[in-house]
Amino acid sequence: MTDSELHHFRECLADRHACACFLKIAASLDGLTASVTSNHPRGSLILDDQPNLVRRCHDEWRRLVARAIDGGRLEDLPQDARWPAAYLDSLQAFVRYRGNAWRLRQLKSWMRGQALLDYGCGNGEFAMQMWGAGLFDRVLGIDVEDTRHEMARAVLPFAKVDFAGAALAAEELQPLRRLAEGGTGTLLHVLHHLHDRIAGPRHVLENLGALGLERIVIVEDVPVGLDEYKRMTCGIDVCVEALASYLELAEEGQLHSLALCDFFFNVLLLGADTMPLPCGFRSIAGWKQVLRETGWKLTAAIPLCFPRGYALPSAYCALIADR
Repeated sequence: MTDSELHHFRECLADRHACACFLKIAASLDGLTASVTSNHPRGSLILDDQPNLVRRCHDEWRRLVARAIDGGRLEDLPQDARWPAAYLDSLQAFVRYRGNAWRLRQLKSWMRGQALLDYGCGNGEFAMQMWGAGLFDRVLGIDVEDTRHEMARAVLPFAKVDFAGAALAAEELQPLRRLAEGGTGTLLHVLHHLHDRIAGPRHVLENLGALGLERIVIVEDVPVGLDEYKRMTCGIDVCVEALASYLELAEEGQLHSLALCDFFFNVLLLGADTMPLPCGFRSIAGWKQVLRETGWKLTAAIPLCFPRGYALPSAYCALIADR
């Protein structure tokens, strides 16, 4: 972490209410091992001969956050407080399997056109699933690095492009436009990770507009008020305790808890080498303004929030925007 990132992370840890909320959300990991074992074919990779190791690692992480509230340091983490590699492999496979199936079910009715452009496609699994579902004739993945798995490399067209730096020239966009024009763009938990959290999302949205996309579907974590969340989550199976704790927080506290969740999941649990902080989370109204300023109109805000059975249920929301 840079000094500014570390300062922001410590600010989040200093928010006792946000930390208490985060610990309740992170407690969802307590029952996840059983879910991974029983609901995914790779669940058998969990170390059956060391069942207490996973729980001990989890408890150490939770104690670390509790100590940090009282002035502890991230460096205080014991070296043996690491989840075993086999468990992490199973967990990541389970999260991708459940997450992609859930996204497909929730988002497919909002897709438009014959083409899909998945910006920040990662290993390509979501784009592959959308293509496999027969929703699109053309599917294109874009990311700042190529981390596609072997099957995605074989069939998924890909472009290594950074849309967050600046508006691209027409000649740079034209080859991509031929594939994407008139289709749907997806940005799943991408925009809040950009290093420049002010200009970065604007550049991305402007470049996507220049490709002639008809619609974009953004999935982000959002702070919301109690009444709004009650309306949004009507009929949705959510992690009630985590949701209730989250809604007790003011917007700043919600943002702090989201940053802790994001850091925990990406760095502490999945082992990401870098994690841009502070995270660029915005409210629905904040995203609506950014979309409007970049030529997009927010059509709908669809709740995808605090789902049960996930590694870290959080305040997911799908933002549907049209030109």
